[in-house]
Amino acid sequence: MQLKDKMDNIQSISHTKNLTLNNINKSFGDNHVVKDLSLKVEKGEFVVLLGPSGCGKTTALRMIAGLESVDSGEIEIGDSVVTHKLPKFRNISMVFQSYALYPHKTVSENIAFPLKVRKISGDARDKAILDAAKQVHMEDLLDRYPRQLSGGQRQRVALARAIVRQPDIFLMDEPLSNLDAKLRVHMRTELKRMQHEMGITTVYVTHDQVEAMTLANRVAIMNEGVLQQIAPPKEIYGNPKNVFVAGFMGSPAMNFIDGTIENNEMNILGRKFGLNENLENQNALLGIRPEHASISEKDKGHFNAKVFTTEQAGDHTLVNLNVGEQSMVVKMSSDFEADFDKEVGITFSLEDSYLFQKNNGERIEVRLVDK
Repeated sequence: MQLKDKMDNIQSISHTKNLTLNNINKSFGDNHVVKDLSLKVEKGEFVVLLGPSGCGKTTALRMIAGLESVDSGEIEIGDSVVTHKLPKFRNISMVFQSYALYPHKTVSENIAFPLKVRKISGDARDKAILDAAKQVHMEDLLDRYPRQLSGGQRQRVALARAIVRQPDIFLMDEPLSNLDAKLRVHMRTELKRMQHEMGITTVYVTHDQVEAMTLANRVAIMNEGVLQQIAPPKEIYGNPKNVFVAGFMGSPAMNFIDGTIENNEMNILGRKFGLNENLENQNALLGIRPEHASISEKDKGHFNAKVFTTEQAGDHTLVNLNVGEQSMVVKMSSDFEADFDKEVGITFSLEDSYLFQKNNGERIEVRLVDK
């Protein structure tokens, strides 16, 4: 296929490929940053690597791009092993947090840079630039310089530069984190639509669980270099594998209350609940999402608590409570009011609650039942 033919329709990218990571490892000195990471991203899929700072997600992305070496394991793009190939031979486009635009080049020249490297010129180059600019709604600003653009517009240019290469894989390292909150939401919807229309296999790194939930086909949650769980956002939220995943997904985060399991009953703050299956005696955690609990009068809920403070958040009110020596948050309606230190009752949905082992944080696939 001639280069000109390849550039004829930038929206019909059909050569995108799947990505496979087989037990990849990376250490910096004594710090084992990525530990036996195995992951398969299907052709055209949007996978988000999610986790706190230092969890290894950006290092994993840089190894996929070839910007960091792999200590052990293999990286495959399509049917090719690229573990030790230079970045320029991987046909990957990467979008950085910092935009990485050339300040002395126009929008058009910035977008064109990958074409220049590949020695594509003339009408094929001009059409490719225009098509990529249209994808991100920048076709009317091609003659401007980065200093004349807003943060959102600069990120659009970075996306267009990535698009114009017609890559096999898109890699994105927190591309929206430098934008203000309103623009970040807008760009998120634009990015999701663009990836859907173009169908390019995408791996996106973020520490923002809202971004992960709204963008991803599947979310891969990492902690301390280890993949904790990978699943569609609804499953990650509704069926977390362990305490870390349960606590990381959701805003506000899931509440965890200490309890003990003895004689197939769970004792939580002096209240005993039955279990729908027999369990050995152990310390356990009860997980309750803020939206699955409500506040009632004192002594009329599952247990009592004391109001620490309330936060009015527009369409809802977050109530912060002290439950014995522990704390929890309950999401109530916008008109809810309560005085500081008021004693209240807490009622929660047994069906929507979770149990976790206290010693290792793993999920216990058992439900509470009323006695």
